[in-house]
Parts: sequence; structure tokens; C-alpha cells
Amino acid sequence: MSYGKKKFRTIFLIVMITVTALSGVLIAWSVYNNRTFSELDIEGSTTVYKIIEEAQHPFINVHPNVALTITGTSSSSGIISLSEGLVEIAMSSRPITTAENTSEGGNLRSFPIAKDVLAIIINDAANPLNITLDIGRAIFNGTITTWSHPAVNITGLTGTIQVIVRQDGSGSRDFFNEYVMNDIDQLAPGSEYVSGAVTKTSNQLVLDDIKTNDNYIGYVGLGYIESGVEAVRINNIEPTKATAIDESYPIQRDLFLVTYGDSVENSIKSEFIRWMQSPTGQEIVDLSGFVPLFPTTLVRKKNENEVYCS
Repeated sequence: MSYGKKKFRTIFLIVMITVTALSGVLIAWSVYNNRTFSELDIEGSTTVYKIIEEAQHPFINVHPNVALTITGTSSSSGIISLSEGLVEIAMSSRPITTAENTSEGGNLRSFPIAKDVLAIIINDAANPLNITLDIGRAIFNGTITTWSHPAVNITGLTGTIQVIVRQDGSGSRDFFNEYVMNDIDQLAPGSEYVSGAVTKTSNQLVLDDIKTNDNYIGYVGLGYIESGVEAVRINNIEPTKATAIDESYPIQRDLFLVTYGDSVENSIKSEFIRWMQSPTGQEIVDLSGFVPLFPTTLVRKKNENEVYCS
């Protein structure tokens, strides 16, 4: 073979390899452009965030072409972002309000995914505490200010009670205001928090502060109760999965995913919600420390701290 033919053959092979590579790129781009790759943005409640964060990787494992972004802010913030078209799903630890839905032309849709109880917690250096809702309100509005007060001195703690609350817009704050402080808007007498209350922007921050300060008291979702804190009994009922299921604990709620407009059956947002309500998704709800609303794949020994599901 002559040198010219060899050179021609080399050039030909280089051209073919380049064409093949470009074809692969074009095919990949075509697949991407045909929306086999989807983005799903979710924002809202830091209570619900704990569940969705746990669900993220299992969901992507079965939906590898989905890019899932989760941001914990507050229920109200998530619903605002949803209404503005910035996210596909909002996380909410309270029902959507009539005003929110009316402002969006009735287009907001809520999908329950879990049951929760809102627990009042103190540092685990304290002895167990049992109070009424009236005593709880008196602590948070500043009527009871010290741990030496007869209503709370059983804890063995000393000094001034430091109240920790959630920020405006938090679904947990709204729910606590309504069911403990007796006014969601905190306009009624005795419904405002004590003037020295410290505001935190997430369940985790409330938890962290109470774990490291033995005179602090605050509230978190059930899935955030862990070692380092003591859950306060209300009317001698402890906040647990069992008391959520039998509805004996007085401060309980559902947790929601919220969408805008009619559900599109083949949309990725609808698939995610169906998956969260499926046995697999509900198992993640349970393992995250909350209570499933639908059947799960779990079968466990039934006791006061576990859900029995099949």
C-alpha cells in the first residue's frame, strides 16, 4: 500500500470516529430535548422536609432521569413559591388557607402524606413534665416565667424559662398558635408569645438549642424528637406514634404536598406524590419518625413507639 493510500485511510478513520462521536452527542441531546430528563423543585415546611430529604435518593434510584431539588423554608414560603411558578411542589405542615387558595383562583391542591404530632420539648436534664394546654399557653405567653413555678417545678430545673418559637410563616407556628395559644393570628388576649421569646427558622434549630440549654422550651414535629430532649406530656399523654394513631395526644395534624392546577397524570410531580403515598413512600414516612397515612411495606411488632403496617 502506498504512503498516499495509508494517509487517506487514516484521515477517513478519523472522520468516521468524529462523525460517530458527534452522532452520540446529537442522540443524547435529542433524548434530553425530548424531556426524558426532568427537574422537580420542592420547597416549604422544614417538618415535611425531613421526610422528603429521606425520600430523595430512593426516588431517584427508580427515576434516574429526575433532578430533585429540596429546600426547607416554611409552609407559607413554599406555597408562595408554588404560586409564583418557582417550584412544582410545596411542602406544608398545615392545611392551605382559604385566603391562599382564593388568591390563586382555587387552583391549589393538597395531598396528605403523613400524620404528625406537635411536641413541646425541654432539655433531657429535666425530670418528666406533665402539663395542660392552659399551662403550656401560660409558659409561652410569659405568665409562667421561672422553673420554680409550682406548675413546672417538678422538672428540677432552675432559673428563667427561655421560650423558643418558630418564625412567622411557619406551619408549625400557625398550628401551635391555633391549638395552644388559642388564636392563629395571636390577636386575642394571652395568645402572644412572651416578649423575650427566641425565634428559629427550622425544627432542627429549635431542637439544637434545647439540647444544649437546660432552661429552654419549644416545639417540634414528632420526627425531630431524639435523645437530648424530653417530650412534655399533655394531660398525661406523651407525643408518640401510638398516641398520634389513636388521636389521644391533643396537638396533631396532617402533613401535605401541595401542587398548583389540575394534576397531570403523566407529570413527574404527580408521579412523586403517588410514590410518596405508595407503600414504599409511606415506609420512608415511618422511618423518618412520622406516622404513615396509607399502608406501608413494613410489618413490625406493635408497641407504643411503632406503627403496625402491612
